[in-house]
Amino acid sequence: MRKLWEAAVATFALFLAVVTFGTTAAHAATLPARPDTDYYDGIGLLDSQTETLVTKQNEYYQTTKARPQVVLAAIKSTGGDDIDSYAPDLFQKWALAKRARITGY
Repeated sequence: MRKLWEAAVATFALFLAVVTFGTTAAHAATLPARPDTDYYDGIGLLDSQTETLVTKQNEYYQTTKARPQVVLAAIKSTGGDDIDSYAPDLFQKWALAKRARITGY
C-alpha cells in the first residue's frame, strides 16, 4: 500500500510539468487558481490526448483504495522562484498531497 502511495506521489511530481519561457521577474510569481480539471495549461502546451490521459488516470485512481491524484500544470514562469519552493506553494494553494512527502520534482 505504501509503495502504491509513493508511486502515486512520484507520478504526481513527474506530471507537474513546469515550463519556463522568457525571462523571469525578480519577484514571486502569482500562483494560478486551482483549475476545475485535473490539468492547468497556462501556456497552451497540452493537447487533448494528454488532457484525456490525465482525466482517465484520475478516474481510475478514484476506484482504488489509496485514491492518489495526478495533476498536470504547465506554467509560463515561476516568477523568479526556485522550483523547489514554487511547486510546494502551488500544491498547498491547490490543496494537493497533504499527506504525502513531495520529492523528485
